[in-house]
Formats: sequence, structure tokens, C-alpha cells
Amino acid sequence: MNLELQRKLFSIVRKPAKYKEHPSIILPDALKPIEIERLFFSENTYHVLELGCGWGEFALEWINRFPEHEYIAMEVKADRIKKILKKIDKKNIKNLKIIPINFQWFFEEIMPENSFDFVIINFPDPWPKRRHWKHRLIQKPFLEVLYRILRNHGMVYIATDYGPYARKILSLFRKSPLYLPVVPWPNYLRKRPAIFPESKFEVITSKTNQPYYTLWKKV
Repeated sequence: MNLELQRKLFSIVRKPAKYKEHPSIILPDALKPIEIERLFFSENTYHVLELGCGWGEFALEWINRFPEHEYIAMEVKADRIKKILKKIDKKNIKNLKIIPINFQWFFEEIMPENSFDFVIINFPDPWPKRRHWKHRLIQKPFLEVLYRILRNHGMVYIATDYGPYARKILSLFRKSPLYLPVVPWPNYLRKRPAIFPESKFEVITSKTNQPYYTLWKKV
């Protein structure tokens, strides 16, 4: 993406909207890393990032299970964000914040280095047609970006229901010198580990496809 286009898209993201005024919303001021103080109350807490949180069911349950964690969720669809904010208000949740932008456009620019202990990617778009593979989120450069934003020994959790994409993801991580597998060979599970909540998309897709789950640790 060229810089001019990126700036135009960012100006669209920055357009005012009532839900963007909510205290749980973090809207970047510019195409530069967000200050750590805006993301978290403390540097000493456990920092979690979810890319594409949907309706927030995974994030909300995670906070319910681990109330001491600080959780950042990225989601671009306004209707989903509004529903999450209603639940945040209803439950008076302070440690779940939302960045309402498309992470495939601005992720590298706005995320500060060494800031997260755990990154969650639930069912990224598989872009199954070969000519669309370039749009896939998880590619070699993305692994390098993740590495930079993870703190020491930070981890990445990925779930997908599309076999060819799962195999590509595994191949990328196995070849990377930046990560070590947390899950024993063949480095994936077909049953979701009990520690992880169930996402809405997983409920839908698991009726027809058995998902793949994999977990990798920063070296």
C-alpha cells in the first residue's frame, strides 16, 4: 500500500463517530506507534491482543477468566464494536479496550514494540483462491511484525478451519527462526485447548469443519 493511499484510508478511520468517543476506544492520533500509556494501565500486567474480535465473545470471556489481564481488541465493523461497548458498560469492564481500525492496513505503523505477552488470531480470512493469497494476514513479513510487538517469550495463538491455510501457517512458523512451537509435533491440535474460550465463528464453522489450533512462542 502506497503512503498516499494509506493516509487517505487513515483519514477515513479518523472520522468522528459517537461510539469512538467511548472511554474504551483507542483511536490512533497519527500513523505512528500508540503510546503504551494509552493502551495499558500498567506495564507490569499481562498484555493480550486480539486481531479481529468480532462480537467480542472471546475477549469478554477471557477477561472473565483472567480479570488481572489487560486486553486490547482490534475490530473494524461498527455494529460489532457497538455491541461490545454495551457489554463493557453493562459489566463495568475497565481492562478491555478496542482499537477500531483495519489491522491489515495499519498494524505495523501503530503498534508499539515489545508491548504484548499474547496475540490471538481467531479464524483469519483464508482467501482460498490462489490469486487472493496475497491478501492473507499470516505471511512471512507479518511474523516479523508480530515478533517486534511481542515481549520476551510472548506467544501467538491461531485458529483456522481451512486446512490449506493451516498447513501454510504451520510451514511459515516452522521455518521461522523467531518462534518455537508450544504444541508438540505436528504443532497443531484439532481440539481447542480448554483454557481458550469459544468464539462465535468457531461455533458456526465447527458444525461442518474441524478447526486447527496452533500456538507459538517468541524465541
